[in-house]
Amino acid sequence: MIQLHDQPDVAVEEAIRLRTRLRALAAGQTEAFGLLYQEFGGSSSIGTAVNQMASRLPFLAFLLADLAWTNGERSSAHDETLPERAAEVDAVCRVFRHHASERRRSVMDSEQRTAVLAYLDAVLVEVGRCIDLEEHAPSPRLGREARAFATALTGMRRAAQLQ
Repeated sequence: MIQLHDQPDVAVEEAIRLRTRLRALAAGQTEAFGLLYQEFGGSSSIGTAVNQMASRLPFLAFLLADLAWTNGERSSAHDETLPERAAEVDAVCRVFRHHASERRRSVMDSEQRTAVLAYLDAVLVEVGRCIDLEEHAPSPRLGREARAFATALTGMRRAAQLQ
Protein backbone atom coordinates (compact mmCIF):
# COMPACT_ATOMS: atom_id res chain seq x y z
CA MET A 1 0.00 0.00 0.00
CA ILE A 2 1.23 3.49 -0.83
CA GLN A 3 1.98 5.67 2.17
CA LEU A 4 -0.11 8.76 1.51
CA HIS A 5 1.07 10.80 4.48
CA ASP A 6 4.33 11.85 2.82
CA GLN A 7 3.00 12.27 -0.71
CA PRO A 8 0.35 14.96 -1.16
CA ASP A 9 0.44 14.58 -4.98
CA VAL A 10 -0.40 10.89 -4.64
CA ALA A 11 -3.13 11.78 -2.14
CA VAL A 12 -4.63 14.27 -4.60
CA GLU A 13 -4.66 11.67 -7.38
CA GLU A 14 -6.26 9.16 -5.01
CA ALA A 15 -8.87 11.71 -3.89
CA ILE A 16 -9.88 12.36 -7.50
CA ARG A 17 -10.01 8.63 -8.31
CA LEU A 18 -11.93 7.93 -5.12
CA ARG A 19 -14.36 10.78 -5.78
CA THR A 20 -15.15 9.33 -9.21
CA ARG A 21 -15.72 5.88 -7.70
CA LEU A 22 -17.98 7.22 -4.92
CA ARG A 23 -20.01 9.17 -7.45
CA ALA A 24 -20.33 6.02 -9.58
CA LEU A 25 -21.58 4.14 -6.51
CA ALA A 26 -23.89 6.96 -5.40
CA ALA A 27 -25.98 6.30 -8.51
CA GLY A 28 -27.36 3.17 -6.81
CA GLN A 29 -27.76 4.50 -3.31
CA THR A 30 -31.51 5.13 -3.65
CA GLU A 31 -32.20 1.58 -4.78
CA ALA A 32 -29.90 -0.15 -2.27
CA PHE A 33 -31.15 1.93 0.62
CA GLY A 34 -34.73 1.51 -0.64
CA LEU A 35 -34.39 -2.26 -0.44
CA LEU A 36 -32.98 -1.99 3.08
CA TYR A 37 -35.73 0.40 4.12
CA GLN A 38 -38.41 -1.92 2.77
CA GLU A 39 -36.77 -4.87 4.50
CA PHE A 40 -36.50 -3.30 7.95
CA GLY A 41 -39.16 -0.60 7.95
CA GLY A 42 -39.02 3.06 8.85
CA SER A 43 -39.47 2.54 12.58
CA SER A 44 -36.37 0.33 12.93
CA SER A 45 -32.87 1.60 13.69
CA ILE A 46 -31.80 0.49 10.18
CA GLY A 47 -34.69 2.41 8.58
CA THR A 48 -33.75 5.49 10.57
CA ALA A 49 -30.10 5.15 9.53
CA VAL A 50 -31.12 4.75 5.87
CA ASN A 51 -33.04 8.02 6.03
CA GLN A 52 -30.17 9.84 7.75
CA MET A 53 -27.52 8.60 5.30
CA ALA A 54 -29.30 9.39 2.05
CA SER A 55 -27.04 12.32 1.15
CA ARG A 56 -23.74 11.13 2.63
CA LEU A 57 -21.99 9.67 -0.45
CA PRO A 58 -22.32 12.87 -2.50
CA PHE A 59 -21.13 14.83 0.54
CA LEU A 60 -18.03 12.64 0.89
CA ALA A 61 -17.38 13.16 -2.83
CA PHE A 62 -17.60 16.91 -2.25
CA LEU A 63 -15.11 16.69 0.63
CA LEU A 64 -12.71 14.73 -1.62
CA ALA A 65 -12.99 17.45 -4.25
CA ASP A 66 -12.12 20.01 -1.60
CA LEU A 67 -9.07 17.96 -0.62
CA ALA A 68 -7.86 17.93 -4.23
CA TRP A 69 -8.64 21.63 -4.71
CA THR A 70 -6.79 22.78 -1.60
CA ASN A 71 -3.77 20.69 -2.60
CA GLY A 72 -3.50 22.41 -5.96
CA GLU A 73 -5.57 20.31 -8.37
CA ARG A 74 -7.98 22.78 -9.93
CA SER A 75 -8.90 21.17 -13.25
CA SER A 76 -10.42 17.86 -12.20
CA ALA A 77 -11.19 18.36 -8.52
CA HIS A 78 -14.77 19.50 -9.16
CA ASP A 79 -15.28 17.63 -12.43
CA GLU A 80 -18.99 17.86 -13.20
CA THR A 81 -19.19 15.04 -15.73
CA LEU A 82 -21.07 12.03 -14.43
CA PRO A 83 -18.98 8.88 -14.17
CA GLU A 84 -20.23 5.62 -15.57
CA ARG A 85 -22.34 3.69 -13.06
CA ALA A 86 -20.47 1.07 -11.06
CA ALA A 87 -21.19 -2.60 -11.78
CA GLU A 88 -22.57 -2.96 -8.24
CA VAL A 89 -25.05 -0.21 -9.06
CA ASP A 90 -26.30 -1.99 -12.16
CA ALA A 91 -26.87 -5.16 -10.13
CA VAL A 92 -28.74 -3.45 -7.31
CA CYS A 93 -30.83 -1.35 -9.72
CA ARG A 94 -31.85 -4.48 -11.63
CA VAL A 95 -33.06 -6.30 -8.51
CA PHE A 96 -34.71 -3.15 -7.14
CA ARG A 97 -36.90 -2.78 -10.25
CA HIS A 98 -38.10 -6.32 -9.74
CA HIS A 99 -38.67 -5.69 -6.03
CA ALA A 100 -40.50 -2.42 -6.56
CA SER A 101 -42.87 -3.99 -9.07
CA GLU A 102 -44.26 -6.38 -6.46
CA ARG A 103 -46.88 -4.79 -4.25
CA ARG A 104 -46.20 -4.52 -0.51
CA ARG A 105 -43.41 -7.06 -0.54
CA SER A 106 -40.94 -6.29 2.23
CA VAL A 107 -38.59 -9.27 2.39
CA MET A 108 -35.57 -9.36 0.10
CA ASP A 109 -34.98 -12.59 -1.77
CA SER A 110 -31.49 -14.08 -1.97
CA GLU A 111 -30.62 -12.36 -5.27
CA GLN A 112 -31.64 -8.99 -3.89
CA ARG A 113 -29.78 -9.56 -0.63
CA THR A 114 -26.64 -10.61 -2.54
CA ALA A 115 -26.80 -7.46 -4.70
CA VAL A 116 -27.34 -5.19 -1.69
CA LEU A 117 -24.49 -6.80 0.28
CA ALA A 118 -22.12 -6.49 -2.71
CA TYR A 119 -23.12 -2.83 -3.06
CA LEU A 120 -22.57 -2.14 0.65
CA ASP A 121 -19.20 -3.92 0.54
CA ALA A 122 -18.06 -1.79 -2.40
CA VAL A 123 -19.14 1.41 -0.65
CA LEU A 124 -17.44 0.37 2.59
CA VAL A 125 -14.13 -0.26 0.80
CA GLU A 126 -14.17 3.18 -0.84
CA VAL A 127 -15.35 5.04 2.25
CA GLY A 128 -12.54 3.35 4.19
CA ARG A 129 -10.09 4.85 1.72
CA CYS A 130 -11.41 8.30 2.60
CA ILE A 131 -10.04 7.79 6.10
CA ASP A 132 -6.56 7.19 4.64
CA LEU A 133 -6.71 10.65 3.06
CA GLU A 134 -7.94 12.63 6.06
CA GLU A 135 -4.58 14.17 6.98
CA HIS A 136 -4.44 15.85 3.55
CA ALA A 137 -7.98 17.26 3.86
CA PRO A 138 -8.45 20.94 4.68
CA SER A 139 -10.40 20.00 7.83
CA PRO A 140 -10.92 16.89 9.97
CA ARG A 141 -14.39 16.53 8.54
CA LEU A 142 -13.49 14.01 5.80
CA GLY A 143 -12.25 11.43 8.29
CA ARG A 144 -15.03 12.13 10.78
CA GLU A 145 -17.77 11.83 8.15
CA ALA A 146 -16.20 8.72 6.60
CA ARG A 147 -15.95 6.98 9.97
CA ALA A 148 -19.56 7.81 10.90
CA PHE A 149 -20.77 6.64 7.48
CA ALA A 150 -18.73 3.41 7.66
CA THR A 151 -20.03 2.64 11.15
CA ALA A 152 -23.66 3.09 10.11
CA LEU A 153 -23.15 1.17 6.86
CA THR A 154 -21.46 -1.69 8.72
CA GLY A 155 -24.53 -1.92 10.95
CA MET A 156 -26.80 -2.01 7.92
CA ARG A 157 -24.66 -4.67 6.28
CA ARG A 158 -24.60 -6.83 9.40
CA ALA A 159 -28.39 -6.60 9.78
CA ALA A 160 -29.00 -7.39 6.09
CA GLN A 161 -26.66 -10.35 6.23
CA LEU A 162 -28.40 -11.81 9.29
CA GLN A 163 -31.91 -11.54 7.85
